[in-house]
Order: sequence, then C-alpha cells, then structure tokens
Amino acid sequence: MNLTSLQKSIITTQELYPQNSAYNLPYLWHLTGNINIESLKNAIELVFNQHDVYHSHIEDNHLVFESEQHFTPTIMKLSNRKTTEFKSQVLHYVNTLANTPINVKKYPLEQAIIFVNTESSNECFLFLNISHMICDVYSAYQLFSEISTVYNGGRLKAPTQFNNANRDLNTSRKKRALSYFKEKIKNITSLSQKGLQTTNAPRQDLEFHIDLEKVNELINSTKKSEFEILLTFYVLFLYRLTGQNNIIAGIPIANRRTTDKRTHGCFVNNLPLITTVKEENTFNELLNQVSHELHYLLKFQTFDFVKNISQLTSKDLSFVNNSVTLYKKAINFNFDHVKCVNISLPQKSLMFPLAVEFENANNNIIVHMQLDNEFNKQITTKLFKSITVNSDCDKTVQEILYECNSEISNIIFHQENSNYLRDSNTVLRNNVLSLIKAVTLSTPNHIAISDKNSQITYIELDKISTRIANTLSKLNNKYIAVSMEPSISLITILLGILKAHKTYVPIDKYMPNKRKKVILDQLPDCPIIADYSNAIFNGHLSITPSEVQQLLLNNVFTVNKESDIAYMIFTSGSTGIPKGVKVPFSALNSLTSLINKN
Repeated sequence: MNLTSLQKSIITTQELYPQNSAYNLPYLWHLTGNINIESLKNAIELVFNQHDVYHSHIEDNHLVFESEQHFTPTIMKLSNRKTTEFKSQVLHYVNTLANTPINVKKYPLEQAIIFVNTESSNECFLFLNISHMICDVYSAYQLFSEISTVYNGGRLKAPTQFNNANRDLNTSRKKRALSYFKEKIKNITSLSQKGLQTTNAPRQDLEFHIDLEKVNELINSTKKSEFEILLTFYVLFLYRLTGQNNIIAGIPIANRRTTDKRTHGCFVNNLPLITTVKEENTFNELLNQVSHELHYLLKFQTFDFVKNISQLTSKDLSFVNNSVTLYKKAINFNFDHVKCVNISLPQKSLMFPLAVEFENANNNIIVHMQLDNEFNKQITTKLFKSITVNSDCDKTVQEILYECNSEISNIIFHQENSNYLRDSNTVLRNNVLSLIKAVTLSTPNHIAISDKNSQITYIELDKISTRIANTLSKLNNKYIAVSMEPSISLITILLGILKAHKTYVPIDKYMPNKRKKVILDQLPDCPIIADYSNAIFNGHLSITPSEVQQLLLNNVFTVNKESDIAYMIFTSGSTGIPKGVKVPFSALNSLTSLINKN
C-alpha cells in the first residue's frame, strides 16, 4: 500500500534522527481487581491478529503485509509483594521501550506486554506500544474497545483488510481546496509558527485540568462545539506565547470515511489552521473566525497539503510545528470487574516544539501538553489556565490577556524575559527591553513617563513604542538619528528604535548646524526623526514624531541580540572630526543590571 505524506515524514524523521521516538504511541495501565491474565492475553492476541495493518512493515516506501506472521503478547512475571516496588520495576522497563524508536522497516510495529506480580493475583500492568506509522488515535480507541469486548466475552465483527488512506478529494472539491489554501498562505513565509523553536533540550510533559463548567458556559452562549472553544483557547495561548498576529495551528483530522470507521491504520491528516488575531477582536469574534477556518479544514480533510504544495506556492514552506487535538473520551479499557488506570509515560523525543491534547474526562478537561524543555512549566501552566478563566464572549483579546498578565505577574516578573516564556536562566535575563516588558506585565497601569504636558502608563508606552517599532522595521536603514526635545514622545521613539533592531543615534537639537552636518555626513541615507525643520536634513528621510506614531501596524515584540548595536554616540571632536562610538546591547544591559542591583 502506498504511504501518506504523514507516513513518509515518519520515515524521514527516523532516517535523520535514529534515536527519535516521538512517533511511538506508548500506553500503560495499572489493572486491579478480578483479573483473568489468560483471557487478557487471548483478547489482545485475537484483536491484533484480526487486522492486517498489525502484520506489516515498511519496504521501499510501501506498507508491506506479512500474512504468515502471528502476533503474540508477552507475559512478564515479577516477584514483588509491594505494589510500589512492582510499579517501580515496571516503569523502569517500559520507560526504556517507550523511548526506543520502533524500527518501521522490521516486523512487528507493535509491542504488548502484561506484567504480572507473582505475589499478588489482583493486579497487573498492561503496556502497549504501537508505531504511529500504522496507528492513529482513532485506531487506538478501536483497538482498546475491541480488546475490552473480547475480554468480556463478546465477539468481533468481520476482520478488516488493508485500506488505502492515501486518497485525494474529487476534482471539484480539490479545486476549491487549492483555492482556499492558496489564499490563506499567500502572505505567509512559513507554516511553522514563529516563536516556537526546538532546542536540543529534552521534552517535558505537563498535565493540568481546566473547568468543564467554564467550557460548557461558552458552548451554551455561543452554540459552538467543545473543540471550537478549546481551539480558540489554544489560539489565544499561541498569540500570547509568541507575540505574532498570524497564528498557525496544526490540526490532526481523522480523515475517515464511513466505510473506514472500523478499519485500523494511520488515516490522520495534519492541516494548518491559519487565523489572524487582533487585540481589538472580542473572544466571540475570534471564536467565529476559528470556527470558520476549522469547518473549511473538515471539508478538505482528505486534502494532502504536502503532496500539493507545488500547486499552492513557489515558496519552500516548512510545515506546521505545533499541534492541538481533542480526545472526546478517556483512552481506557472497559473490562468487567477490573479497574483500569492509565499511567502517563514520559517521552524524551519531541514531535513538535509544542503539542496540546485535550481529554474530556468526567467533570474536567485534562490538558496534556508536550513542549520543549526550555519553556517555564509554572508560567506556561498558569498562562493557559488564566486564558480559559478570563475568556468571555464580550471581552477583547487585549482585555483577556491583560487580566492574564496580571494574574501571572507574581511569578513572571523575574522569570519571563521574552515572549517565549523561557526561564530566568536565559542570556536575555538582563535585556533592557525585557525588563521594561516585565514591569509592563506586572504593573501595566502605573505611570511610566511624565512630562510637563502629560503622562502615560507602562501599557501605553509598550503599545505606542511597539507600533513605532513596526513602522521603523520597514526601513532598510540600520541607523536612525533623532533630534528632539526631551519628552514622552522622545522616549517612545527611542524604545521603538530599539525594538525594531535599529541603532539609535542622538543628535542634540541645540548643537551647531555645522556639527550636526558632520555627524549626518558620516551616516549617508540615515533617516532622521526631528520635531523641527532644518536645511541640513536635505538628502535624508526626515520624519516628524507625529508621522511616526500615526502609522499604526500590527503589535509585535522582538528581543534584541546581545551583539546588536543599541545606540551610537559621537565624541566631542575636540581632536578632529567627531567619531561614532557604537554601544552594543550587552553594554546597555550590563548598565541596566548594575542600576537594578544598586
């Protein structure tokens, strides 16, 4: 059988990173009660051998069926009187298997082990590990349901054969899909969400709950589905996390026809959900946008984006680097007279820098989050919870996030130094812009600057300077000269220059024109922002402060590198022509750090 784009990417990943186990699907359960080990073994054996896909391996980019193979679960007996010791031994063993990649070129592509405590007949552990190459989560639900049915004495329906999931839309719908995605990506340089990046640090797993009542309240008032509400939370989370306006979320879609419902295999198709978030959007407006885009993806769920990329764009687009999924019910068994508790297994390998799985469990929704280890666990969890609590139909994105910032300010002040929620050990911990951002988050409505005419708060300073930064970032020039009276406007422009990765060149408004000209002659084509007119500005782009601030663009915050030049100040020129002294951000940051300590 031919492979899908997802299956091909799994092979590529394994070839490039032989130790990457991100595409293992490992599950572990602690079973207690009246357990019949032999019946459990027989049920697992029967179900796995009922479906062709569990008798396969990869060969020459094809899924090859091995009809002569018969899969048998392993029973491993351990002698331990205490449950804690028994569990410790099991976890040590299965953690190794969970983090050892399954070789997709060799049968079998699944593992099943029943761990038996020889000192206790009323408990055991069941470990199942399956390659994502042949199994998606929907298939896993089917698998566990069928094993439960057989264990409880039921019978299975007719076995399923190989079914080719590598299919495409009909001609007219494919044409609409191409038109839709072409429009969505025309202004996008990459489908990877900017601000999410994988380091070599090990993966970390978070698990926390959000209140189902809050979700149901929004469902009832908006008439949207549970997943649409949760997906909007996730989009807000990505927006706050990355500081980007274009939010791109990977949506794994079941991609199954009615005839495929009982067929086991990997049918899942990952498509990009692209939304544009604006601070003035209300939650309800953002929800409607997310819902609109999601319904398009569901229409085109069999559209192979990667396969058709050349028809969409000439750009070399990397694919989505994050994922969000909803499990409508717990991944568990339903054995008669047996309690089954699912145990999360830590995995070292990342499939994405960020992946979130929502699991609907009784009166709570469990959030399973996998992310790069450089994210701060405490802040990340608090932020996501705050977004869910503060989201309200009539509140704007800005209002929701300001409330979130206020709630996490007690832990964020010394820990968050960029939009990526990196912890306090990063090299950016003393970055002057990050320190200002931290103060803005903790005390947004405090007065930041005042002059003889007016005053502004930290949040106003942040917004105005960021808009200026976006305006100035469009300029090709590295240096920007400023000649203005001391004022609030001067400070906002100075911060805007630094945020835009430009170098600030101060020119005293009252110094002689001859000296001004000597400086500007050393900076050909350098734009100058001035609150007055002067003939010596001829030949330079001259901008007034009001012109800078009138151009309101998207709100983006960037973090400067230590090697960037923060400002250039000219010497007195007493021994000759004034010379520009370049001061890097590292020096400015050191000065700021020293002032803070004192």
